[in-house]
Amino acid sequence: MGDYFQLVLVDDKKDIVQGIAAGVDWREKGVEVTCFYNGRDALAHILEHHPDMVITDIRMPYLDGLELAKEATKVYGDIRFIILTGYDDFSYAREALRLGVVEYLSKPVRLEAIEELVDKGLELARKKRQEKQGQAAIKRQYKKSLPSLRSQWFTAFLRRSQDAGKKELEEKFKELEISLSLENFVAAVVELDVMERDDQSETEEDVSLIHYAIENIGKELLEKEFPCEAFRCSARRTVLLMNYEEEKNPIVSQYELYSLLARLQKMIESYFHVSLSVGIGGRYPSISDISRSYTQAVEALEQKFYSGRGSILSIFDMPDQMKESADGYPYECQDELIAAVRKGSLEEGLGVLGAYFQVLRKLTSTRPAVIRDKMAHFLLRICHECENGEEIKIADLLNEFEKRKTLDGIEEWMTGFITYLTNQAEEQAVSDIRRNILKVKAYIDENFAENVSLKKMSEFVYISQSYLSFSFKEIVGTNFNDYVTRVRMERAKELLCSSDYKVYEVCEMVGYRDKKYFSDLFKKYTGMLPKEWSRKESQ
Repeated sequence: MGDYFQLVLVDDKKDIVQGIAAGVDWREKGVEVTCFYNGRDALAHILEHHPDMVITDIRMPYLDGLELAKEATKVYGDIRFIILTGYDDFSYAREALRLGVVEYLSKPVRLEAIEELVDKGLELARKKRQEKQGQAAIKRQYKKSLPSLRSQWFTAFLRRSQDAGKKELEEKFKELEISLSLENFVAAVVELDVMERDDQSETEEDVSLIHYAIENIGKELLEKEFPCEAFRCSARRTVLLMNYEEEKNPIVSQYELYSLLARLQKMIESYFHVSLSVGIGGRYPSISDISRSYTQAVEALEQKFYSGRGSILSIFDMPDQMKESADGYPYECQDELIAAVRKGSLEEGLGVLGAYFQVLRKLTSTRPAVIRDKMAHFLLRICHECENGEEIKIADLLNEFEKRKTLDGIEEWMTGFITYLTNQAEEQAVSDIRRNILKVKAYIDENFAENVSLKKMSEFVYISQSYLSFSFKEIVGTNFNDYVTRVRMERAKELLCSSDYKVYEVCEMVGYRDKKYFSDLFKKYTGMLPKEWSRKESQ
């Protein structure tokens, strides 16, 4: 049947049915005809197949034409019925019109008249199908856009939550398919931790997939105890907005929520090999206060600066008042560290650096932003006061510092930075590290199709990953991961324009296993897809 217009012919006189069926090339018109000789069999077919039009006699055995129309239109109100009868009785016509029958023709009827009515029905059916397809396309597009629309609404709602009326919210919840009550809310902010090394990168598609998993797995895990909806509110954050049971003990409720979020965290880390941190806000009876719970969740999340990546932090676990002054900040360690670097004592410098971070980890009642500001100024002091520090590009240095979101990450990165500066104090050390970096660079140039990770290369030249990362950037002029990508892309360009290799073959030859990831990366690097580059070069 497919896309054909479905026409059913019903008359107890076979010659009439067969004459209409054979008198026109219905197939050429896109019409599929099915014939019946009594109303009972015709009705069974109609109820199963939902045809577009039925041409039927009135008087037939088992079930007459009017009863057939009546029973069929109970189920399908859009079927067009044409009544054919040899009985010129107005009562039949009136009943037919009452049932919604669109045409009433007396026998004998011209075949041309029937063909004209079918053509008209065919045109109307096509228009209806186009409208339905258009509506279905709009609905599909809306469904596809719904997560984005929900997130946009939620982000805007946080700014004006106290002004929203109950009726407005009920309508918006229905429109955006948000299945939460308007009372008893708590917010949790799930953050995809930033990778703090140059050899680890995520595509936008990777991040979107992880957020999708957070939303769906999170809702499934939490739903029973905490009815939940998810909203992606930034590139790396998803908000889980939940209802809680008012009658349940707050301490028990908080423990249950923590446990469920810990399960979510472990599942995402297991599936995607990434780290998540979670901040939990306070409980509030009205959705008008949800911005307060959200703000508290973000504040709690900031404490991962001290606790490290992969933390689950609640507003209830934070000090009552976060200080804006860095009382206890180890200024003396800064002076000692600069002195150690200037005299080229690496062992002493790393010892002071360790003591410096040990003190910082105890300042958990101070806002992380305050400590970060102090550390940024410290880095500027190092560059100004240490020999060879002036050679460091300040903007690049601060950019690398900003990438590190935890004390652990900053300490690892600063270890490489201090090691680099200290070794710069000795000419032989400079020569050695430059030789090692050039050795790594040469290895990448020759073996780019292998797994040339920062970890593998640090083992290759017997220096730490953080020191290799920092030194590579200073000597080569670009970070490790970007250099590997550049070498691979340049080789891919050569292979695509000078050979008959397929894209997937080139992908594997330059060290990638995922063709789509390779194509996306190639386009980002060259502005063209691999196939487009190959065609361009062959012209």
